[in-house]
Amino acid sequence: NLGEAGMLELPEAVAQLPSLRKLWLTHNALRALPDGLARLGRLQALLAPDNVFKELPPVVTRLESLEQLFFNLNPIRELPPGIGALTNLEWLDLSECQLASLPPEIGALTRLQRLDLHSNKIPTLPPTISALARLDRLSLHSNDMTLVPPEIGACTALTWLSLNANKLRVLPPSIGALTRMIRLSLHINHLEHLPPEIGNLVHLEALRCLWLYSNQLTSVPPELGRLTGLKRLWLDRNRLETVPAELAQLSSLQEIYLDQNPIRHDQLPPQLALLP
Repeated sequence: NLGEAGMLELPEAVAQLPSLRKLWLTHNALRALPDGLARLGRLQALLAPDNVFKELPPVVTRLESLEQLFFNLNPIRELPPGIGALTNLEWLDLSECQLASLPPEIGALTRLQRLDLHSNKIPTLPPTISALARLDRLSLHSNDMTLVPPEIGACTALTWLSLNANKLRVLPPSIGALTRMIRLSLHINHLEHLPPEIGNLVHLEALRCLWLYSNQLTSVPPELGRLTGLKRLWLDRNRLETVPAELAQLSSLQEIYLDQNPIRHDQLPPQLALLP
């Protein structure tokens, strides 16, 4: 563990530890890594958040045994195509960097289970995201996203998807294919409507919370009433004048937030009084 050691550069001697499995470099002032690290053929985790890397060091793409790679909190603007060589990666954290795009080679990381990309400047995802069939958690909040590609629907192992605090106006119908979802956050966007296919999530009884506040929604699809496992629903701070009577079918619902919408009480469906 070489975290918080005040290092400006990593000693070459580290490359003389061929059995090293985990290397912590957290909170230093590192700008580069020595090429000799390529000799660490058994390295499974490289954790280097909160340094001053402006790019992913080239040697990193040669560490093909890596399962965890953390370079969050670094001013990295782009990823090299060589990232696709890290086919054993299970967790990649590049949050709070300055990424403006992702290379298509990200789709080669087919063992990836967790991908943290929040707090960057990413406008969309490459279509190759569809290859990440094992991806369980994807954090994309606080980016510049204007488009979620339809290929997201192929990531059917997803249980956690954060898309809040972006610039989204629409969602692809393929969102309805993510039937293992537990948490879906869509608040603080520019969404004007939801695709009816969101009702296909009826099979994902695990979904408990749905965040939709601070958008520009003028309507809610009746199909939302099919999410019978839902416990909390945030629809506040939108442009809703009413909500569909089908919301009364949300038999598990414990909390619903509708404040700061232009809704009058006499415009609410009387069926909502049947909610627990």
